[in-house]
Amino acid sequence: RVIYLDFWASWCGPCRQSMPALDALYRELGDQGFAVVAINLDENTSEARRFLQRFPVTYPVLKDDGRSFTRFGITGLPQGYLLDRQGRVTIVHKGFKQGDEQALKSQIVRLLKDGP
Repeated sequence: RVIYLDFWASWCGPCRQSMPALDALYRELGDQGFAVVAINLDENTSEARRFLQRFPVTYPVLKDDGRSFTRFGITGLPQGYLLDRQGRVTIVHKGFKQGDEQALKSQIVRLLKDGP
């Protein structure tokens, strides 16, 4: 699989755009081998749940163990890592603005075409 690992939090303004955009990519390309895994960085789980009620996604959402900022060198949110089929990081995407999903989609499609 080609995987997009997405770090986000409920207080992250750009996450309100990125998560629905990632969900659309997942729904479009998931059957071709694309997956999204979101890691929530909120300290308060109820805040994350409220966010997901407002901006629901169909991909898995996990809770951070409190060490992601250090382990992944996160400098802002959202921050995503696009992994190829061998698990290598091909892109680190910081922030999100309208139109980013098109550039991301072209990278995902390219990686999907590379085959298993």
